[in-house]
Amino acid sequence: MDPVIDAISDMAFQQLENFGFRHSANLAWALATLEKTNEPLLTAMAVAAAANASELSPLSLASTAWACVSMKIIYFPLLDAMSELLFQSPVDDGIATMAIWSLSRLPDLDRALLLVDSAKWRIPPLSLSALLEACEQRDLAAEQLRVLRLLAHGHLKPVVLDVLDALEENVSHTESRLQ
Repeated sequence: MDPVIDAISDMAFQQLENFGFRHSANLAWALATLEKTNEPLLTAMAVAAAANASELSPLSLASTAWACVSMKIIYFPLLDAMSELLFQSPVDDGIATMAIWSLSRLPDLDRALLLVDSAKWRIPPLSLSALLEACEQRDLAAEQLRVLRLLAHGHLKPVVLDVLDALEENVSHTESRLQ
């Protein structure tokens, strides 16, 4: 380990209750970016962020969740709080991407799909790439088509939707033959 990172992490852990939420999110993001896991500190940050979610900005929530998930620290109350906040209002592309990426790394994609399905804001296509990749890697054809359907925009929308309808029919037919 790096002695400077260790000293910063130890001091942050001792002073966590005095940190502002934005500073806590920034430190979590920095540790994850440097790939320096301090499980007790990141877990404490996740717990604090979840408990005070209404006081955090969408960016602070999403970056804390992203940092924790990228370091394999899964704290479901934080992910649920982030999702709930994001259901309520539009967010920028970066926040949407972090949130969907974080939820797409979980063993169960239900939270990611729920966020995408119920979002009251238009999801930027790039934000869907992590979820689409997770569906492809896990061979979840129906879920993959669900995500692809969200990518249909503009003049190509009718054509894309027709192609997806045909693919969906093919997937349903294949699944029924396997049963």
